[in-house]
Amino acid sequence: MSDAALQQLAIRESRLSSRLNRVIYDDPALRTEIQRVGLERGCVAVAESRREVSASYASALVPATVAAIRKLVPEPSLSEMRPLSFFVGPMRIYTRRIDDEIDVNAKPELSAAFEAMRTAFLLRTRTLPDKSEAVDPLAKPRADIAESVGITGLYDLDKASHVGMACADFLIDPRIRPTITTAPAPKVYTVIPTKPQPYRSSAKADRNP
Repeated sequence: MSDAALQQLAIRESRLSSRLNRVIYDDPALRTEIQRVGLERGCVAVAESRREVSASYASALVPATVAAIRKLVPEPSLSEMRPLSFFVGPMRIYTRRIDDEIDVNAKPELSAAFEAMRTAFLLRTRTLPDKSEAVDPLAKPRADIAESVGITGLYDLDKASHVGMACADFLIDPRIRPTITTAPAPKVYTVIPTKPQPYRSSAKADRNP
């Protein structure tokens, strides 16, 4: 597998984009800003900021991504991967370790991108008015999402994972939005066996007095 092919992968499926989302969703103050302006405007601000920052910083992460792949993924496995992707095929089992390696070896590049993301997001939201609705209409998850992840009621916009799901659902084109058919895993109950009673022979009961 050539370095050029790995570089194209690192550009096409940049490991930066998902990290930029977490910069906003994992920060309580920035989640509050999304709540202030409303999910629709807040999620759009996240997406636009991510595109802007990715365009400027994604290329800086390419060398560290290629180096992590070379270090962690055996060459025979790379050569057998068709297609070459982080999302399908054998590469998926290495993705978490590749990300951890990038976090260690690309700290300056990531720090600069994260700061740019915060700045871009706040520049977009600071001029937006407060939302007028008492309850954000987009905070109600669609039925298939609610069932698949076990959400009852509204998204909890104080939780990073809920804000991320709400924005992902809102931003995806309705024409290509998949229907989730996976039901939540059933609850597992642990049954502790009762202590076995000692064996008692019935021989005495059978004897004549």
